[in-house]
Amino acid sequence: MQYCPDLARLEAANIGVVVFCAEPSYLGVKLSKNHTRISQMFGRGNRDLKRLTAVESGLEEKLTSGRRDLCSLEQLNQLAAMQVNTLRMTQFMPCRISDRPDEDLNQLYQELVEPRSTQEVLARQETLTRK
Repeated sequence: MQYCPDLARLEAANIGVVVFCAEPSYLGVKLSKNHTRISQMFGRGNRDLKRLTAVESGLEEKLTSGRRDLCSLEQLNQLAAMQVNTLRMTQFMPCRISDRPDEDLNQLYQELVEPRSTQEVLARQETLTRK
């Protein structure tokens, strides 16, 4: 998931990750609990971060409460296409997940949303390509 303050410019900051797997049924969501990355990328500016937090919570609730109804990639992509505010869900990308999808969700979050260092990102990519 990304925060995109100006849709005309398409500049965005990753603020969350959604992992979906049809078999076995798994849908995990992890969103950033602070907006430091947004402030770093776009400056403090004139943003309504309280509203963003409310939109994030609403989308997270929609995803987690609708797990039974969201049983295909097409349905998730339809939900993503309906997002018309500064919070957007990007196109879902295929990736391998292990038999511990919660750990994979956390690793993807660390890699895409809050990377600690370039070396850790490269190590994670190498690990995924070996599986």
